[in-house]
Order: sequence, then structure tokens, then C-alpha cells
Amino acid sequence: IACFALIASGRVEFQAFPNSEGDVLEARIMMPPGTPLIQTQGVAKQVLEGLHAAEAEIGEQEGGKKLVELVSVRYNANEDTTISGPHLATVSVDLLTTEERTVRMERIKEAWRRGTGDVIDALAVSIVESSQGGPAGRAIEVKITGDDLSELNQAAEGMATWFQGFAGVSNLNDDLRWGKEEVRIQVKAEARSLGLDADMIAAQVADAFLGRIVDEIQVGSHQYEVEVRLSGNDRRFMDDLSEFRVILPGGGGVALSAVAELELGRGWSRIARTGGRRVVTVTGDIDPTVSSTSAVFAAFRREFMPQFEEQYPGLVINLDGETAESGKTMRSMLLGMLFGLLGVYMLLSFQFGSYAEPVLVMVLIPLALIGIIIGHWLFGSPFTLPSILGFIALSGIVINDSILMVRFAKSSIDAGSPVRSAVVQAASLRFRAVFLTSVTTVLGLVPLLFESSVQAQTLKGMIISVTFGLMATTVMVLLVIPALYSILEDIGLAGTETNARA
Repeated sequence: IACFALIASGRVEFQAFPNSEGDVLEARIMMPPGTPLIQTQGVAKQVLEGLHAAEAEIGEQEGGKKLVELVSVRYNANEDTTISGPHLATVSVDLLTTEERTVRMERIKEAWRRGTGDVIDALAVSIVESSQGGPAGRAIEVKITGDDLSELNQAAEGMATWFQGFAGVSNLNDDLRWGKEEVRIQVKAEARSLGLDADMIAAQVADAFLGRIVDEIQVGSHQYEVEVRLSGNDRRFMDDLSEFRVILPGGGGVALSAVAELELGRGWSRIARTGGRRVVTVTGDIDPTVSSTSAVFAAFRREFMPQFEEQYPGLVINLDGETAESGKTMRSMLLGMLFGLLGVYMLLSFQFGSYAEPVLVMVLIPLALIGIIIGHWLFGSPFTLPSILGFIALSGIVINDSILMVRFAKSSIDAGSPVRSAVVQAASLRFRAVFLTSVTTVLGLVPLLFESSVQAQTLKGMIISVTFGLMATTVMVLLVIPALYSILEDIGLAGTETNARA
């Protein structure tokens, strides 16, 4: 009970995938659509200055090596959005490898953010690892589905504000953003009396201000298109559009402002849909050393969702990213384990000629969690999906020792030995084999337990599960199995020949 309390109390946290720091950081810059390239370049310069300030703050690494090895800037590129344009940029930084540097990635991110400071007019400047998202996606990835864009935007902003209240949460953003400034033309009722409709007005405005190809000419081997539109001086200001002369069907013309209302505004740069309904995705990152994804989303379901459903009854929330993918993976793994244990139970039932003894053999499998949880607590490591995979792999090792222990006890009992003497004798005879098998396996895994390379961190949870689970079950197979077998014999459920005759 005390071991499982370590998980319930949060001393051993659940995290879908282990932390594996990379060597590349990116500052993803997103300005409002329509921002000229020169302004985006100015922001990129500010971000680069922030990087130099962060490098100076952290200082040189061991051996006098510099933290930053290579810096590159790409414009019209940002992985956080599907659109393109001069308002986007990405600053990529190659850092000293994880094995060589003495500072964690999260500290570098924080120093870079402080050095950069506030970026005026930027929609977002996200500093993330280039591999951010991993095999399961972003730590925070919540989809809100609805029909009203204004309501979706308000809901997404409220959700992002709520997530911001957790320590360690950063780079919160959503994919519903305003587009470029535009002029909206609303046709007046008077236009219909003059024989005009929206299509006719739109076609004339587009031809005059955007241009229309009226001919193609051949000059030698080259072909040229002839495009006609108003000159630059006649389509520069809002007054030029208001005073534009719309040609009437019967001849003559009228100012555009007389037949239509002109209004400046912004539309949405991108509207995503799923199943015909509009969707907004709120994304963000969580520093696992400060807050765990499981703890944040436990509070999200408990505190935020009831309030959200009451405020926005027409909107639907779907969890995606790490939370959803880890749930799918865990269900798949546990389902596979269930079928595997069922197969083992059926085989052991045929071998022992009993339905109770296979349960006795397999009872050590869940008890192995005691050693697994203690191991994760001692190493300060979160309980991850690889940890569960290690627990599943451990099941085969555990039942092998249990099978032999039960077979030795059954043979002694069938030969006429009392139950208590038989189980004690079985534990004594199997002690050396069980102990040596476990010790050699554990010693072979110890080097991986203390390996600090990035590649080994992915397997660390699995290694902890196998190592400490095996140490715990080694003791239990010598103490618990004999005790439980005695209980089965007392109640007449052991599949011995004596019980069979009775």
C-alpha cells in the first residue's frame, strides 16, 4: 500500500514518454500576416541578440567549449503554422551535444527568453526543441470544435489563460489567427435599382485593382501577356477605391461608395475543419521537471472542463497530442498483456491439472509492481510507457521461477512429504538457482541504469522496471509462493494427487 501511495501522492509521477534532450533549439517567429520582410528581419535580429545574451549568461562549458556551435535563420518558415509568407521566420541553433554540455535544455530556453525580452507586435515567438512533440505530439494539444468563430476564439483564449496558471507551461498558442487587413465591400440596396449586383461590382473592382489579362503577343521566340489595371498612383489609398467609377449596364458610371459600403477589417488567415465543423487547436509545452502532463490534465478534467461545458454548451473538447496518444498506447499494451496472461493461464492449467495453481504462479506478476515503483522513486524517474513495457517483459521471467517452485513442492507432496516440509524444501532447493539467475540478470542491467547518454534515457524506465521488479520477485518467489501454496493445500485447491484422490 505504501508503494502505491508513492504514485497516488505524486512522489512517482506518470509521464507518457521519458525526457530525451536534443541538441537543436528553434525560435519560431510569427508576425501578423502582411508584415513586411524588413520588419520580420528586425525581430529575428532581436531574437539573435537574446541568444547571444543567453550564451554569455550561461558561460563556457567544460574544456572551454562554446555552448552555441551554429546559428541559421530561415524566413518564410515556421513549423507551428501551415501558412507561409514574409511574416514568418525560424532561428535554428545547434548546441553542444548533451554529453558535452553541463546545462539542461530548459535553462537554455529560459535564458534565451529573458535575453530576447518582449517582442513588439509579434503574434508568437516560441522557443522549442526542433524535435518538440516527440512520438506522441505536443504535451498540450486540445481541439475545440464548434461553429461560431468568435466563440471559438474566445474559448481558445480562455483555455490558454487557464493553462498559463501552471508553472512550467510555455509556448501556448492556437491556430485561429487574424489574416491581413482587408476592405469589405457590402452592396447597397440602391445598386439593384441601377442594374448592379455583387458579382458585377466585384469583377470590376478586381479587374481595376488586381489586373486582368486582355491579350497575349508574340515577339520573336518570346510570348508576353498584356495585363490591364489602374496605375499605381490611382490604387494606393482608400479614397481611390471609394471614388472608383463602376460602369452601369446601360452605360455611364457611378462612384463605388454610392452603391456599396466600404469597411476596413481583418478576416481569419486559416480556418480548420473536422467533419464539416470548425476546429481550433490550443498547443503548448510543459517542462517535465516542474509539472507533469498527467497532473496538469487531471486538473484540466476536474476543474476546467465542467466550467467550460457550462459556459460553452455548443463547443466540444477533444484531447490530442501526448495525452491522447499515450492513452491509446497504454490501452494497446495492456490489452496485449491481458491476452498474453490468458494464454499463459491456459497452458499452466493443462500442465498442473488445476485451475487454482496457475493463479498462484501468476500472482507474483502484479506484486512485481512493488519493486518497480520503489525503483522509480529511488532514481527520481517518472513512471513511463517504457516502464510499463518493462513490467510486461518481466512477467515471463517471474512465472518461470514460480513454475519451478510449485513443481518441486508438488513432487515432494506427491512423494508423501507433509505440505509444510515440502514447500520449505522446495524453497531451499531452488534458492541457489533463483538467486543466481536474478543476480546475473540484474548485474547485466546495472550499467544501463547509470548510463547518462541521450539514447539510454529512452530505455531507462524499462531497465528500472526489469531490474527492481526482478529483485522484488526474487524475494517473493522464495517466501510468498510457499506460503500461498500452503494455503491452497489447506483449503483443498492444490492440484496434488492426494487432493485428486480425496
